[in-house]
Amino acid sequence: LYTQNSKAPIARARAPKPNRYLSKGKEEIQGIHIMSAKAMHITSLSLLVVTTVLVIVAFSGTNGDSGVPWAKTVINFRNTECQSQELYGLKNFRQSYKNCVGQNDETIKYDSDKCDDSDTDNSQYCSKCSGAGKTVISMFSIALALICVSAVLIVMRLNDTNSGSDSGCTGKRLLVTLTLGGLTAVLAIAFATWSGDCFNALVKATKHLSDKNFVDQTTAQLMGGFAVTVVACFTAGVATLIEFFTSQSASASENEAK
Repeated sequence: LYTQNSKAPIARARAPKPNRYLSKGKEEIQGIHIMSAKAMHITSLSLLVVTTVLVIVAFSGTNGDSGVPWAKTVINFRNTECQSQELYGLKNFRQSYKNCVGQNDETIKYDSDKCDDSDTDNSQYCSKCSGAGKTVISMFSIALALICVSAVLIVMRLNDTNSGSDSGCTGKRLLVTLTLGGLTAVLAIAFATWSGDCFNALVKATKHLSDKNFVDQTTAQLMGGFAVTVVACFTAGVATLIEFFTSQSASASENEAK
């Protein structure tokens, strides 16, 4: 083509060639994001498995004579080698004796007539440990249900990541955050209730007994059931944060690639 005043040809407009390096970069970013999201979901599932195992271990301390105890008290009697030890579960406690004449080991339920706290300055550890144990058992039942729901939702999010689907992304992310957050909350309620009600009453009871003339020394301490519940609460909390901050693969990776 020529203009009226010049014989110089006018260049035809051409469509810009696609930048293959830019396209390749976007694909690499998308791939990295998908791998990262998969790793996060797998980590969440692993933490959920650890939480489940810990809850089951703590649940085994329902009875003081078996499983993992939740608290322990030791009483050393004056002018003798006699010592009594109590291992406290969620429903009862196991009282055993060492070097004591005429004393037999026995398992005592908190809500039975044998559980006598009348000589412990009205600490009411029988009723308080009974109530705390029932609360913990209820919280654990809810926790196991939330674990099942959370596992299903995480697997669904993992499948969406593998397929690159964004279907229901926001809803699934919100639901799994709520279920894992609820799991963390009920576990926190469990160990806080035991510590604040039952163990606090046991500390007061043993402290009062230490003032008696026939008692030399007393100790009270939290045990494995309480400890593993605290760890389970922590692992559930970490899983909650991971799922909350892990975005879906397709849309998020496209935004990062732009």
